[in-house]
Amino acid sequence: MDCDVIAGREFIFAYNMDKITDMKKNKRLKDNEFRCDECDGIFELGQSDEDAAQECLENFGRKPQPTDGIVCDDCYNKIMGKIKITNN
Repeated sequence: MDCDVIAGREFIFAYNMDKITDMKKNKRLKDNEFRCDECDGIFELGQSDEDAAQECLENFGRKPQPTDGIVCDDCYNKIMGKIKITNN
């Protein structure tokens, strides 16, 4: 169990980070939001499903699959940077 402690002048407060993370994951997303599968951040959708499918086809030569994750721009760039380094 991952537990953090916050100490102040008048109190010490410990809480279970796993439960905090679970509460964040259970947050209801708005219709225009998604949760990044890499960093767990919540972001506003930047393109339509059709545009995302077209981008996937152009970049990876295939249509998106139901098992594919969705990532934010920062995580996508990190992943793609690692792929480029590996392929050089």
